[in-house]
Amino acid sequence: MTTDTPSSNDKVSSPLHLLQTLTRTLNEHLAEACSKAEKDARKAHEKLLRQQEKLELKLRQPKKNSPAAPPKTGQTCQQDPSQAGRPAECNG
Repeated sequence: MTTDTPSSNDKVSSPLHLLQTLTRTLNEHLAEACSKAEKDARKAHEKLLRQQEKLELKLRQPKKNSPAAPPKTGQTCQQDPSQAGRPAECNG
């Protein structure tokens, strides 16, 4: 960024000149701030995409050694011995 900060010896020739200088300086600062914000937003977006990919991978993987879903509070479950390997029937 090039900053044309007036020194104490510089004189403003007219109000229009002052307005042009302030406008140019403001524009430069805003452009720099927008560029930084865009860069930060892209970085955050990429991080979120990576997290989403990891979560989707976990969801696609078969669950190993996961027992049948536990019963909801207040439910009783009974496993019929002839139905080994199937989830227990829960009544609540």
